[in-house]
Amino acid sequence: MARSEEVDVVVVTVKVPHHLELIRPALEAGKMVFSEWPLGADLAQAEELADLAQRRGVLTAVGLQARSAPPLRYLRDLVADGYVGRVLSTSMLGSGWIGGATYDDNYAYVLDVTSGATLLSIPFGHSVDALTMVLEEFREVSALIETLRREADARGLHEGWSMARSSTPAWDQHHWTVPHLLRRYVIHCDLGRAVKPLTNRVV
Repeated sequence: MARSEEVDVVVVTVKVPHHLELIRPALEAGKMVFSEWPLGADLAQAEELADLAQRRGVLTAVGLQARSAPPLRYLRDLVADGYVGRVLSTSMLGSGWIGGATYDDNYAYVLDVTSGATLLSIPFGHSVDALTMVLEEFREVSALIETLRREADARGLHEGWSMARSSTPAWDQHHWTVPHLLRRYVIHCDLGRAVKPLTNRVV
């Protein structure tokens, strides 16, 4: 299908472990590609695809949708225009809907760090990208990451979450603290935790 003359652009929105096998033939066929984040399951895959796209000279994009969110774009403009003055420090706290004591069978694959679909690679990646869009790229980074939950119980969604069926090694990145020094010497700290928040809001 990717080689069809009727196809102009290939959009890849499947699970991360399948990105490479779908994006590579599309690029080889010279098709434009829009892929959801993350591009590959690991750095090697991402570099392979980026290099192939460059060699083929095709237009590509990776979907980091926070950059298109009107509130964040407005915030970026306010900071750039000096509306909030000189930003001395900032912090971000996120609580996810996955990563707790139980998980739906449909998300079992995210427990495997080789899948590329971890808490660090997806929710953290999206959050940090939004941050850097507003406050510029990092100048220095240091991080502390721990796996605080060693096991999680699988519960079937269609069973009403009523009975645990199995137990498996849990989330590879469960809790992280990442201090950053941005280019403008703004001190920033990310705190991520894999627990369900009391509301659907992310602070």
